[in-house]
Amino acid sequence: MDRSFKAAIYLAFLVLLTLLIYLILLDKPGQFMTLCACVLVLVGARVRDLVRLKLGRDGLEADLERIRNSLDELQNIAELFGQIALRQMQGSGRWGGYSKAEKDGIRGDIVSGLRKIELPEQRIRSVLAVEQPFFHFDYFQRVTSQVDEVVPVEQQGAWTAFMSTHRDGFGTEASPAELEAALNDLGLLSGDILEAWSDYRQFHHHQTHRRPDRFGYLPN
Repeated sequence: MDRSFKAAIYLAFLVLLTLLIYLILLDKPGQFMTLCACVLVLVGARVRDLVRLKLGRDGLEADLERIRNSLDELQNIAELFGQIALRQMQGSGRWGGYSKAEKDGIRGDIVSGLRKIELPEQRIRSVLAVEQPFFHFDYFQRVTSQVDEVVPVEQQGAWTAFMSTHRDGFGTEASPAELEAALNDLGLLSGDILEAWSDYRQFHHHQTHRRPDRFGYLPN
């Protein structure tokens, strides 16, 4: 009976988990409520372990181990969905989408929730780090979008050829060194473009913001 109960609970959890991923990928409403339901079902799978404490030393130790396992599962699922939520937030805000204030609020809520269930700070930093590839892409886009506006007609062909292999999505962007060489060839590494390129170089090498007022947030 106990195994059947837990099997049914875990089946319900998998159904809710699938639904949550679907809602996140399509950016549909109901994500938060579905996540709460996932957590409640996961805790429910261990509810008997949480209330059935034996007075004997061996029994108590065994039940405490089950409780620790339950908390580990809760932390693991919270960590996973913290990462998913941040990826979804960044992905939905490439051109439009969430404002900086909204992103800061979502990020703050996620961190607060992870700390409430006592997820170690190192694991919280790993959750926040999923945003860094998006930041890297944004810095690259800031430089190249400015170049697009000023590149002379006679150099359009060379610039288009360079960018043809660096606009296929996250991870395909040119490194600062590659971009520097291309911009020097065009004679465009100066002024605002130089400033934007310097921002990109610093983030690429150190994952820090050279001008925080221009970008705002950095996982520490």
